[in-house]
Amino acid sequence: MQRKLSLKLFVVLCLFFISVNAQNQELKNSFDRINSLFRSYNISSMDKDWRTIYKNVKMTYKHPNIIISFDTRIAPGYSPLPTTKLGKNSITTPLKSTTFRLNYNQVQIFNTTDGIEIMECGEKSLEGLWTILTKDDILSKKIYNEFCHFQSLVNNSNFMGSLGTNNMPTSGNNANKYTRKVIKLYRQASNVYTIPCKVNGLALNFIFDTGASSVSISKSEAIFMLKNGYLSVNDILGNQQFQTASGDIQVGTKIIIKKIEIGGLTLRNVEASVVHNENAPLLLGQSALSKLGKIEIDYNNSTLTIINEK
Repeated sequence: MQRKLSLKLFVVLCLFFISVNAQNQELKNSFDRINSLFRSYNISSMDKDWRTIYKNVKMTYKHPNIIISFDTRIAPGYSPLPTTKLGKNSITTPLKSTTFRLNYNQVQIFNTTDGIEIMECGEKSLEGLWTILTKDDILSKKIYNEFCHFQSLVNNSNFMGSLGTNNMPTSGNNANKYTRKVIKLYRQASNVYTIPCKVNGLALNFIFDTGASSVSISKSEAIFMLKNGYLSVNDILGNQQFQTASGDIQVGTKIIIKKIEIGGLTLRNVEASVVHNENAPLLLGQSALSKLGKIEIDYNNSTLTIINEK
């Protein structure tokens, strides 16, 4: 009797793993088809006086984030696209490449004249999140349909990691190798999220911005910190130029923040920019976020989870 039960259990486990492998393979196949479609189409866009050509478009997926990466080529006779703001979300466009991070529940708006348009509409599925407009309607429909198919595969999968496989161990001895720190985010009326931090001991609320390349503070905040001992002249590295969305060249100041505390974690020697604008927002960008390790963002529950090895 016991042997029969063991045999049945073995068969069930075999069928389960066969099903999982087939499910993962289908997810990977859909993922590959999307990237293949991207490779077959060079996206051109024009925004007023700024022209650029996006090539080598590709998608990466690590639940819950879908990342669309563009290798940017500048059209002859035109300068690179500046750092710009579209809609409510800040998007950084470097000279050679740019990444737009998309989530199921909150989507950054990337709007071009004749390329791809991604619009936030309050839906929680790719059918609702993506409106893809291209010159080639046939290819556009193929991309759209494949995104919808990919979404359904993700929703039907119990494995919510990269391409349908678990990113982090959740059972056994491996689970004990990791610590999880959950930090509360605060949603504002403008549909951005703030996170409380301490900068060299000064309590400040930063906008959580995965699209910003570095921590950014306003000129007025920097002056206050200098006057009250939270910054020193030794922390100032020098001036740097950057281009605004209107095409104007402005000067900012690059600094080093000795210590940023986030949810009990301490980050040291973080690069930051002082924007020469009295009303510039405080942004917590990648110069700090990249030091946290692996992070997971849950916009439904307004939480940031930091995962590190013990």
